[in-house]
Amino acid sequence: MLWSTTNPPRRPAEMLATAKTTNYLLNAMLSMEAEDHGGKLGIGFDEATGLITESSIACVGFLGPDGVFRCPRFETILESTTLRRGLELIDEQCSASGGGIAGVSHAELTDVTIDHLREAVEVIFFGGHSATPITEIMTDRASGMEPVGSGSVGSLCAFLVEAFEADMRGAHYTDNYLDEVPYGLYEELIKTKKARSAGRLDQ
Repeated sequence: MLWSTTNPPRRPAEMLATAKTTNYLLNAMLSMEAEDHGGKLGIGFDEATGLITESSIACVGFLGPDGVFRCPRFETILESTTLRRGLELIDEQCSASGGGIAGVSHAELTDVTIDHLREAVEVIFFGGHSATPITEIMTDRASGMEPVGSGSVGSLCAFLVEAFEADMRGAHYTDNYLDEVPYGLYEELIKTKKARSAGRLDQ
């Protein structure tokens, strides 16, 4: 994972940041710059404001050693429903009696600086109603890839992965948004088709 500067031009806040479009040119440029330096996808940095923005394919959040999970404000990035739900789940768990998440005090949308990125003990991507841990990152091109925190999946990301799946299975709602795939029926259908094909060939 590469932290990127604004060599790809930054996304104009008034035009693209709040609208979902099929214009992925800037996203592609950010990802290409990351790959040029040994990373993948990239995390944008706005030199004009000195703030972290978003990845080429997802919103991103940073858990600091102070226990605060910081995510860039939505004013200059595409708002993520997955991140919105993630922040709700974190707040619910942290405020629940007898609950909590190890190393996490609360989550917030705020200005995220390069220092927050460098100090992060967890970096998490949000998209498609899932959370993806980023365990290596490059904040200085001279030093190369470095582990985020312990270099493994942290307690916050582990919680989010389970919470998002529970969401889809209807744990927090009356509807279950996951359908069990009847693979057994599919396998039986394939066997039946093969048997019929073999019978026709025998004749």
